[in-house]
Amino acid sequence: MGRAILAAIATAAAVTGLGACGVSGASGGLPGSLRAAYFAPTRAPSARALANAALTALKSARSVRIAGGVIEEGKRLHVDVGFIKPESLSGTLSGSFEGTQAALRVIVAGGKAYVLLDKAFFSALAKAHGVPASACSRLCGKYISAPAPDFGHFGLKDLTNSMFRERYKIRPGVTVTSVNGQPAYRVSYGHGTYLYIARNGTHYPLEVAKPGRGMLTFTQWNNVSPITAPPASRVISLPDEIG
Repeated sequence: MGRAILAAIATAAAVTGLGACGVSGASGGLPGSLRAAYFAPTRAPSARALANAALTALKSARSVRIAGGVIEEGKRLHVDVGFIKPESLSGTLSGSFEGTQAALRVIVAGGKAYVLLDKAFFSALAKAHGVPASACSRLCGKYISAPAPDFGHFGLKDLTNSMFRERYKIRPGVTVTSVNGQPAYRVSYGHGTYLYIARNGTHYPLEVAKPGRGMLTFTQWNNVSPITAPPASRVISLPDEIG
């Protein structure tokens, strides 16, 4: 797999965690303090209980869609990706790749990763590697394939580990609020990140935000459409001229 594409994908993949929220001491099931909250609705659960419940919900989820924009290493990137356990995903990563703004269509399924080589992305690679523009006629519109591990860590499990890092500390206090009209709790972390968690039903994460750096939203819990590999007729190995 070409280093240019790998670098671009790895950078974009890293933002799905937002380098963000960290909790420790999480365990299976809802913490006792959170269960007690159901019988005292006027009193919000503790911040740690909520964060632990959000981690449990994320670990147990079958699928989720994550979308939003973040700044990573000085670059503004946008993600809109559906994840399905154990390691499938499908969506778009947008940002500056090879010095050109592009939106990369990415699919990971069956242990392989696929990136759509559309005209915009081809132009960026062609400019960087001196590839003739005429090559687009045979390459554009195809998916470049490689083993999924070559693209970095994309799966829902890796996302969970990235979002909840033990070195970050939860601040005491819970704010009752809403996210897009949905009742929510907000907890905060010592490094300036806010995690919004659904108040009603399963306490799924709804949004993670860090002022000045970006925001990601979480939707379609357990309702992401099935993800399959592109048809074989549209899949190619990376040509040597842009490797």
